[in-house]
Parts: sequence; C-alpha cells; structure tokens
Amino acid sequence: MRVAPIVCAGLLFGIPASAQVLVLDSTQIMLDPGTTMRILGNTDMVLGHAVQFQNNGTLDLGAAASISETPGSPMTGLGVERSMRPMGAVLNAVEPGGLGWTMTTAAVVDSLELVRGHASYQDTSGRVSVFRWYDVTVWPENGLDMDVVMRYDTTELNGLNEPDLMLHVATLGDTVWSGYPSMVNTSQRIVSVEGLDSLGRFSLFAGSIGTQLEEADILPSAQVSPIPTDGPVRIVTKMPGRGRVRILDLTGREMASFERIDWSGPIDLNIAHWPSGAYFILFGDGQWAKLIRS
Repeated sequence: MRVAPIVCAGLLFGIPASAQVLVLDSTQIMLDPGTTMRILGNTDMVLGHAVQFQNNGTLDLGAAASISETPGSPMTGLGVERSMRPMGAVLNAVEPGGLGWTMTTAAVVDSLELVRGHASYQDTSGRVSVFRWYDVTVWPENGLDMDVVMRYDTTELNGLNEPDLMLHVATLGDTVWSGYPSMVNTSQRIVSVEGLDSLGRFSLFAGSIGTQLEEADILPSAQVSPIPTDGPVRIVTKMPGRGRVRILDLTGREMASFERIDWSGPIDLNIAHWPSGAYFILFGDGQWAKLIRS
C-alpha cells in the first residue's frame, strides 16, 4: 500500500498538529487506485472553488481531521473517504470528517466509522441513485433513535429532481433499497430523516414528497382524492387481502394507521384538524402514495 502525501498545486505540504490546508481554486488532484492519503491532527482541508479532486483510492481522515468542499466542486472518483472516531457520548449534530453526514442519537455511542463513496446505484426496478453514498457503523448499535442529515451537491443529482430526493438504505446487497420518509431542503442541499434504528449503506433515490404534488405522482397502490384537501379525503386501494395503512408526516411521525381485512371498500378520513402540509400514505405491500392538507 502506498501512502500519498498531500499535494496541492505542485507543492508538498507538511501538516502540523493543527492547521487549515487551502487547496487553491481550480487545482486538480488525482488520488490513484491503491493509494492512501492520510490527514492527521486537527487539520481542515479546504477545497477551493472549481477544485477537481478525483479520489480513486482512499482518503483517511484522522479523529479530528476534516475536509470542506465548495458547493459545485465535490470530490469525485471511484475511491472512498473514511473517518473513524472514538466518541463515548451521545451524538449531537456530529458530522465526522466534514463528509456531509450529520448524526444525532438518543443513546451513547462509543465509536463510529463513516465511509463515503461517489458511485451511483441502480435497484431492481431500474431506479438510479445520486452519485453519493455512505456506509455508517456505530458501536454499540442499540437504542440509537438516530436523526440524520445527508448533504448532497447539485452536480451529483444524476438526473433526479431535488424535491423528490428520499433517503434509502440497501436491504439486499446493493440492488434492493428501502426508503425512509424524508424532508428535503433544496436551499441547503440536505435531506433529513428522524428515528433511524438500524444502519448500513445509504443513498438518495427519487421518492420523497417534495414541495409539489401531481396526480401522476401517486403510485398504483391507491387512488387518493382530493389532492389537496381541506379536510375530507378518500383512499381507495388495490391491495389484495388484509394489510395495514399508515399515514406519516414529513418527520416520520405517525398521524393515523388502519388494519384492514377487506379492502373492497374505501377509507374515508377527515384531516381538517391536521397541520397544513404533505404526508406519506404507506401500504402493507411496500408502496406508498401522497396526500396534501391545504
């Protein structure tokens, strides 16, 4: 294994225990396959405007080291960035290594490892993800109740519509992905999810409620009308047999749930007392629809 020094604009930098390393605007950096670059100490590596940092190897960030990327110029490549940190505390908006994954937990975390990559995944239905993924590991992984915020760059969208971004976790290899109710903030380029109780590999696929709804957005599991509604709403499902319907708000809070034996009849609700906004309707067959309270 080769360990690469930090090279910026043709100059070799020695990194003191505490420093800020500025990579000048429009600099090009290539980390070759099989190469490891280590940033140690309390060092922040700041990537200037239009920096092209292609990481095809491994960038290891020490326990106090970080990188800062300029919007529009994220790192790319086939390699990974990795941050391993001892913690021994409840996580409160912790973003290891400045890698764009922020965590808050209810339980004490002894240590954590965060790995970021830049590939896009495709699931069995043909959907594709953004060009960013994370492997998240914490010890111990019990009672986390973790809130997460994932950052993305608009250059990584891979053709996806920002308001539709939704956090997904790989559930069977890298081809089956399950989504979480997600809140998208396009001005800050972040996707937020509350209450994760298990971890793994995460990426963003289309599927979030977003800021606008159209009839065409509704999946075949149900017909929901009217959209939007000021109170009365009817849900007619095509799900065979018995099953459960849950309605969640954008934070993942359950607003209502129904266990049905006979799906031949509609579900009629009055949500006039609910706050205005968008909601997920989740069905027992794994599909979902959308609802707007005006």
